[in-house]
Amino acid sequence: MKFKISKFKWLETGRKAGWIKEAGSLSLPNQFVEKLTSFPETSMGAMTIKLALGNGQTISSVVVDQEGTILWVGGKRIERPEDLAFKPSDVVDVTSER
Repeated sequence: MKFKISKFKWLETGRKAGWIKEAGSLSLPNQFVEKLTSFPETSMGAMTIKLALGNGQTISSVVVDQEGTILWVGGKRIERPEDLAFKPSDVVDVTSER
């Protein structure tokens, strides 16, 4: 079995080194990540939210992790950008579904 670590990269700066998450195309824009911390968890480390897109469309039942990475949409596991019917950059607001 092969494991892919495509969302992470190795970082070495001075005395600190470690794996950090790369900003990927499955991540919500940074301005929403802080807002996510105020939402209740629906699963360990995950929140269920509703997205508002710039075109007026809303998308419910979106599960994201604490860093804003989209994990599930409407019960479907999201593993790559092609799995999404929208671009995360089109998101204009997020609200909790709890």
